[in-house]
Amino acid sequence: MSKRYWQDLTPGQVLWSEPVIIERQGLLAFARQFDPQPMHTDPEAARALGFDDIICPGTYTLALATRALVTIDLALMPSGLGLQLDYQRPVYIGDTLRLRFEIADMQSSRKPGRGQLSTRQAFVNQRQETALAITGEYFIALRDEAATGIT
Repeated sequence: MSKRYWQDLTPGQVLWSEPVIIERQGLLAFARQFDPQPMHTDPEAARALGFDDIICPGTYTLALATRALVTIDLALMPSGLGLQLDYQRPVYIGDTLRLRFEIADMQSSRKPGRGQLSTRQAFVNQRQETALAITGEYFIALRDEAATGIT
C-alpha cells in the first residue's frame, strides 16, 4: 500500500493496523530494562496483585501501539502536537492487539505542505476490549502536487 496523505483521509474514517502479538521474551526484555516492577517481571508477584500473569508496562504498550500505527502507512510528520493516554485494562502475554485509528477532525495548516489531524485511537485486544485509548494530534503531509493549494 502507498502512503496515505491528508487528501486521502476524511473525518469519521477508521483505519486498522496490522496485529501485534504480545510475546513473553519481548515483554520481559523491555520490563527488565525499563520498568522492572514485579507485576511486569514475576508471575507470582503479578498474581498476588490480582493479575492472571505478568502484565505489559504501560510504556511498552504505548511503544507497541506506535509500532502498530506505522503499519497504517500514513504520511505523518514530526509534530509534537500532543497525545492523551488512557490505560483501560492490562495487556497480557498472548494478547493480539490492533490499533483502531479514527480521523476525528482535519484542519489545514498555516505551514505549507501539511495538514493537521485530530484522532481517536483504541489499541484493542482479540476480544475487542480497549487496552489503551489515545487522543492524538498530528501533522500529516500533503501530496506534493497539492501542497500549494492548502495554506
